Amino acid sequence: NEVWTFLLAIRTELFLFCAAVVAYFSLFANVHPKKSKTAQGKQVVRQLDLQADFDISGRNRQVELLSSEEIERAFQSAYESDDYRQVLRCWTAMKRLSSAPSVCLAHVVESMQRFRKDSPFILRELQSFLKRFPNKCCVGTLNDLVESLGRRLDSELVTQILDMMLTM
Repeated sequence: NEVWTFLLAIRTELFLFCAAVVAYFSLFANVHPKKSKTAQGKQVVRQLDLQADFDISGRNRQVELLSSEEIERAFQSAYESDDYRQVLRCWTAMKRLSSAPSVCLAHVVESMQRFRKDSPFILRELQSFLKRFPNKCCVGTLNDLVESLGRRLDSELVTQILDMMLTM
């Protein structure tokens, strides 16, 4: 009888506790997450990170290079998931390729800007890429880049890029 009286006295506390448990599981329970394209892209980028770690060590270790298609897929996946650090890692790997990668320079510049890179740095990166792969220096590529920067109202960088293109 005393137990029953005690339970009636604390029924509000028990109700709130049960409601909190239900709310927790409904909000934070993760039922079998699906493996997405983003996770696959991150796996390739992790391989790039391992490769970069070996390159930074200063030793001439032979590391299996990723194909340009894998790097391009990782780049696109990272850009779509707004992971600008991974986009820039893929960009660094793309600059080392022997053949010109199919990359949207507007995405690269946007990622650099979102990662707080300044205009001189962006210009140097673009200039070194276009000197290494002169066949990527076409009107369509530059139109896409200028259009993207124009939508973000970055007229200063547009002017600097156009001046750089005139000197190349």
